[in-house]
Amino acid sequence: MVPATRTALSRWEISIDGEVIGWVQEQKIGRSSVMFFKATGVHPETGREVNLENSTDRDERVRTIVDFHEHPEKYGRHVW
Repeated sequence: MVPATRTALSRWEISIDGEVIGWVQEQKIGRSSVMFFKATGVHPETGREVNLENSTDRDERVRTIVDFHEHPEKYGRHVW
């Protein structure tokens, strides 16, 4: 993973075989001292960006994006 931009909060582009399938971005929530990671996936059929929620585990968010890319039906139509 390589940061996609150079900002105060990092953003990583997630790709498979050169195809961008989503992003993970650091996110501060309120006054919390804990860093959260927001996952955004690209729906493999529609190309639409889909919010896949936040977590404090960056690697878990990457796995979620890959899983969404491979099995979007598991996430239900309501997310896309």
